[in-house]
Amino acid sequence: MRKQNGLFAIIVILLVLILGISYIYGKYYFPSAKSYSAYLEIFQEYESDEINSIYIDSINHSVVIKPSNNEKIKVSYYQKVDNSNTFKLEQKVLNMEFIEKVENFDSLIFQPERNVAVVTIYLPQDCIIDINVKTIIGSFSISDVNTRNINFNNITGDYLMNNVNCNSIIVSCNTGDIKMSKVMFNRFNGSVVSGDFEFSLMENVDAFRFEVTTTYGQLKLNNGYVYETNLVNEIETVEKSNSLISSSSKEGKVFIFNTLRGNISINTMEEKENTEENIEAN
Repeated sequence: MRKQNGLFAIIVILLVLILGISYIYGKYYFPSAKSYSAYLEIFQEYESDEINSIYIDSINHSVVIKPSNNEKIKVSYYQKVDNSNTFKLEQKVLNMEFIEKVENFDSLIFQPERNVAVVTIYLPQDCIIDINVKTIIGSFSISDVNTRNINFNNITGDYLMNNVNCNSIIVSCNTGDIKMSKVMFNRFNGSVVSGDFEFSLMENVDAFRFEVTTTYGQLKLNNGYVYETNLVNEIETVEKSNSLISSSSKEGKVFIFNTLRGNISINTMEEKENTEENIEAN
């Protein structure tokens, strides 16, 4: 009798496991895999002189910009066959409007091989164009290319730049980290509510006119705090400052950035030179 009860219990447990696996597969894995497979990769190429501006308007796409391996501008993205997105090239302006939100398939059960929420643009080395990205949720990454002007506007997402030469940069978002290194520019204007911000500038401090403020965060310049002297009751006090303001610059470059709750770290060529000297001394 006990053997029969034990066998019955094992059968019940196996049935529960089978039903549970079937439920999870039917509710989570199969719909995600089926929807994911509906996204097709679109790959387009343009001559470098066909485009002088790219505009991307999206709900939750991230944008990645990389160097091209030839003289053509390449654009790669994913979309469903039945979609309402609009793309057009008119008067050397490529407009990419992603009206539909990309589904998020990433989970503990289903791990997609492709990130269908990423738009990748490949630029030739001598192709100098304007890049404008507007998204609600999505990051922006650009590296190893030259551009003219960059405008990034979103609600939530990180902003990454590495080894980029450009004229001007505008960044406006609510929440997101910013990390810039080996970037050459004439004007930077950024406004972010909260996040961590690291700027590694390729010139000395006196090359820029700074207008940098953080209300509730910390501000560092070349790994040290910025201090200001105040006069209270004819007594001078030195305190940490939440702002870095300079009235003029040697090379006419402008760096404007303000944040409410973010921490700001700015390193210039002086810090790099000091680091190299310390390494040589040791």
